[in-house]
Amino acid sequence: GAAAARGATGAGGEAAGGEDICRGIGGCVCRVNHIALVVQDVGDSLFFYTDIVGFKQINRVNFDRHGAWLSMGNIQLHLIKGQPHMRRGQHPADLIVSHIALEVADAGATLERLRRLQKEKFPGLRWRQNVSVPTWEASSRDHFETDHTSAEGKLTQFFLEDPDGYWLEICNCGEHEEEEHVVSSKKLSCGDGGRMRLRVWHVAKMKVRARAWIARMRSRLGRAEEAAAAEEEKRRAVALEAAAEEKRRAV
Repeated sequence: GAAAARGATGAGGEAAGGEDICRGIGGCVCRVNHIALVVQDVGDSLFFYTDIVGFKQINRVNFDRHGAWLSMGNIQLHLIKGQPHMRRGQHPADLIVSHIALEVADAGATLERLRRLQKEKFPGLRWRQNVSVPTWEASSRDHFETDHTSAEGKLTQFFLEDPDGYWLEICNCGEHEEEEHVVSSKKLSCGDGGRMRLRVWHVAKMKVRARAWIARMRSRLGRAEEAAAAEEEKRRAVALEAAAEEKRRAV
C-alpha cells in the first residue's frame, strides 16, 4: 500500500515526471481557518484575548456549545466552554510548550505596549522572553549552538500564558523568514553570474531592513497619534471643568 504509493513519487513527494505534488489531502486544503481552545471560563478568556492580545470578537452561529469566536484578520480563534486539559503554572522553568504564534512588525513597540498595559490596566500581566531560537543569519554563521544567555542573534520572542494555561508567542518571525532567503542567496558561489547573485543578496538585505524601518515608523506614528489624542482629551476635560466652575460662580 504505502510503499506502492511511494513508488509513483520520489521521496520528497515528487512525481516520476519531476512535477511536485501535494501529499495526503494537501491539494484539497485551501488555508487554515481557525484554532479552537477549550476554556474554563469563556468570559475570562474573551477578556484576555480581546483586551490584552487584541483579537476582535465576531458573530457566532447558534449551536449547542457555549463559546465565542474571535478573529485576528487572517485566522479565527474559537473559544469553547468545557474542561481544558491545561492549567496555569505547568511550565515554571521552561518554554517547551504548545503555543499559538502571533507575528508583530515591531517587537520593541509591542513590548512597550505590554508594559503600558501592565502599568495602567493589568498589574498581574506577565510574560517571559525566549532566547533560544537563532535568526537564519546567525544559524548559518554559528557552527555550534549558543548557551542561550544572550538575545543577540536570536528571534525576538515573548510568551504570555492565558487564563487556562495556553501559551501565546509574540514574535518578529516574519522579518527573519524573509532573512532565510537572504542567507540562501548569500551562500551562492561567485562563479558565472556570481556578481549578479551578490547584487540580488544586497537588494534582498535592503528590503528586509526597509520593511523593519517602515514597521518602526508606523508604530511610532501610531504612538504619536495616541499621545496627541490623549492630550486633546485632557484639554477638553480641563475646558469642561473650567466652564463648569465658571457656571457655578455665576450662580
